[in-house]
Amino acid sequence: MKKKLGSRSKSKDSSIMEKGENRKEHPTKQKAWEELKKNVRALQKPRNILLVGSFGAGKSSFINTAITALTGEFDFYANVGSGSKPNTTRVHRISCEDYWNPTDETEKELNLPTFIDVIGFDDNLSTNQEECLANNKLLNLIINGKLPENCDLLDLVKQLMSCDEVPEMQEEEGLDVDIILVVISAENVPVPQSFVDQIYKEANMKKKQIPVFIVATKVDECKLSEEGVEKKTEQIVQSFGTTPYKVLACKNYLSEDTVPDIVKDISIITFLKKLCDPLNKAVNLVKVECKKTDRNGTHNPPSTVGEYLTSFRDKSLQFLLPHLILIASMIFVVFAVFLGEYVHQKMKKKLTDFVWN
Repeated sequence: MKKKLGSRSKSKDSSIMEKGENRKEHPTKQKAWEELKKNVRALQKPRNILLVGSFGAGKSSFINTAITALTGEFDFYANVGSGSKPNTTRVHRISCEDYWNPTDETEKELNLPTFIDVIGFDDNLSTNQEECLANNKLLNLIINGKLPENCDLLDLVKQLMSCDEVPEMQEEEGLDVDIILVVISAENVPVPQSFVDQIYKEANMKKKQIPVFIVATKVDECKLSEEGVEKKTEQIVQSFGTTPYKVLACKNYLSEDTVPDIVKDISIITFLKKLCDPLNKAVNLVKVECKKTDRNGTHNPPSTVGEYLTSFRDKSLQFLLPHLILIASMIFVVFAVFLGEYVHQKMKKKLTDFVWN
């Protein structure tokens, strides 16, 4: 059930940013909201933001927090769990149609982001054998939009752990990822390098290059000072090799919160503005294939008939060309000798006839 933050009596479809009194009281928040609206209006379609992280990092809680900052109403849009067992066990797509219903007609068509919530990743799924990296396989399928909505991820993970071959699947319309949002708990900073490497590989070295942003949640549970939050942010920046621009340290809204946190809302809306910036977009990579060679510089055996014929032609030319040049040279020399002898005999005969005459 949705719960409106604050004690003011307003229409339940109205967001905090649309309230006149809040606009006057919090011009910084209104400015951030206007900048976000400018970005989403420049998009052709809503951004698909995939949230990834370990169990209990706060992925689902951040989704609820982000939507609360946008609408002014708290609800469990994403399933929230606790402990070591995952609560989100499927591909859960939360589009703006699920949470955005403003009273202002001009803002109903805003391309606010779609959040894709998935199962938390388990470090135990990774091994040294690359073909058996369940996390990588799962990430790759999700990022390329090849898992249908409500796909049973628990069952799929079990199959991936046994290194079963994943069947070729078509891309699901509307589920391809535009932004990867890594959610980590501030309690678990610094981040394990293996997890960072997995994210980097899937975001940069496959079919797409996808922008990666990071959210550090539970900063309130760590009871960090402002200086402590900055230090945590610096550690995240170093771990991921990114910039502070792409990192947000925040506190999540809880179901018992009754009053909006303006500072929290401003930071989240400003961060969402970055995620929806048309310049921060996924790019399809163009691969250039090179021929493989061994250390001696010779090509590996051809794998197809066409490659075999091409290889045979190339090798034949490489072998025959110098020999053809040698044979042609020898023919030219022989021809020159015979021509010289012929000319010599002709001249000799003419000279003899001249002497006798």
